[in-house]
Amino acid sequence: MEAAPMRMQEREAAIRAVEEAIRAPVAETPLLGSHFEPEHEDEEPQFKVPPIALAHEQGSVPPPPNAFSEAEALRWPAIRESLKDETRPSVGQGLAVRVVRGYAAASDTAPKVAAVLEKTVTWRREYDVDAALTTPAPAWEAYQRLWPCMIHGPDDHGRLVVCERFGSMDVAQLLEEVSRDDMRRNRAQTLEIVEALQARASAKHGTPDLTEHVHVFDLSGLRRRDLGLKTLNAIRDMVGLSLDHYPGAMETLYVTNTPVVFQIVWRLIKPMLPAEVLSRVHLCGGAKEFLPKMIGAGCPLSSIPAWMAVPKQKLKGQHVGVSVEDYVRAIEAGTSSLPQETSLRLRRPDDDGDVLDGAGRAILRRGLVCKRGRRTNAVNPNHVELILYAPGRLAWSRKSGAITSVAVARCDLRRPGSHTFCIETPFGHERSFRCDEVEDALAWVNAINAILMEAPCSPGFRREHFQHVPLPPWRRRLRNFLFYALFGLVLAKLVYLTHWLQWRVLRLTLALYVISLVCGFFNPIEALLHWNPHLIPA
Repeated sequence: MEAAPMRMQEREAAIRAVEEAIRAPVAETPLLGSHFEPEHEDEEPQFKVPPIALAHEQGSVPPPPNAFSEAEALRWPAIRESLKDETRPSVGQGLAVRVVRGYAAASDTAPKVAAVLEKTVTWRREYDVDAALTTPAPAWEAYQRLWPCMIHGPDDHGRLVVCERFGSMDVAQLLEEVSRDDMRRNRAQTLEIVEALQARASAKHGTPDLTEHVHVFDLSGLRRRDLGLKTLNAIRDMVGLSLDHYPGAMETLYVTNTPVVFQIVWRLIKPMLPAEVLSRVHLCGGAKEFLPKMIGAGCPLSSIPAWMAVPKQKLKGQHVGVSVEDYVRAIEAGTSSLPQETSLRLRRPDDDGDVLDGAGRAILRRGLVCKRGRRTNAVNPNHVELILYAPGRLAWSRKSGAITSVAVARCDLRRPGSHTFCIETPFGHERSFRCDEVEDALAWVNAINAILMEAPCSPGFRREHFQHVPLPPWRRRLRNFLFYALFGLVLAKLVYLTHWLQWRVLRLTLALYVISLVCGFFNPIEALLHWNPHLIPA
């Protein structure tokens, strides 16, 4: 009888350890109009419901979202213009940064990224995802019982380990008890809880920009009846919510205890997948295969689930884990320690929109120009968008979405009255752009030179700071002599090797010919008379 209280005490201690591990100090920078309340660490937490519910300030929010990088800030204006008028005011900074950063490939054009944003905004409105951390989803008890999700400790990089085990699920029973819409709402609530906990863990680790976690999907207990069409569609729907509306949330996916059939299919399709997917998805067999992988990736045993063990190697996870169901129960009781919202929430009228509205980065001039080739000097007829922004950098974007940004040290017209103006980078590289009108080229030159002469934001971009120190003539001659001498040595070595190989091949051919004559394998005279019988005298 005394064993049960002891197990309950161990579980309560593990839950408190998880809370302390992922609790982070409140950030100093506000989140788009939100208010940060300081947490009082001197006060002891009061447990009103099961110990996962830590009672403290209800107004705390996670760390601020990632800011736009230089390339992302240059891509954002085109994406913003592609949004619909009714969607544009609802896109928050956190959501915009996550989507733009998650879709950074060359094929991710501005209309494509805008379509993803519109789809995500519509989904968050329809299912009221912003209220997922304050109001329990419908039928949450049945969902959390039939589709449990466990949160484990952070790895060495501050990423939480999130685990879902197929043996603990009953998707067929879930489809009978919970409607598909309620399943989506519960899945969204689970993802929001993971997002909030990951934000805390990242801030505590000192990397508030980190938004990715390590996900483990265990297939032990997979049965044949679980491979039905309805079950597979439900799993695809739940997993699709994570991929479609939470880009950049999953750093690595470990699919563990996979059957042999899955591994064979994976080996067949693995060469066709891109390198980015292969670096993130790991299909593993037993624990002796995936546990060393996780440890090598920076997951200590203290953060790995306790059910993962390799007895022969004396490896065993030590983390009990906390169920998402405990967090939802605390939300229902009103004593949750989670913030009321995540950084992915929709934008409100009172939020600061300087960054999203284009005022966050001083874009001084932008327009369409044609690039000239550096070697051929030919004009590319395809226009590129040229952007001049403080503190004195020039960038151009193509239709593919690629961004090139360079610092400018000098800018002049190619010749007086020309449509082309040239810039020079601090490293001596030149770029040429052709405008449709001479006035446009002159306006670009004046705008760039005004920044170079004044440089109010960056004094390091003054023209005199980029003057090249000329090389002495003797150093230039010595450099050229050493280069040509090395080139001559390499060429002579190649010629020598070629002659050596030719002589070896000739000797081998003669030896084979003599051996064939001696042994009777091949007689060239007989072959000649066989194919040309008219040479034989009558």
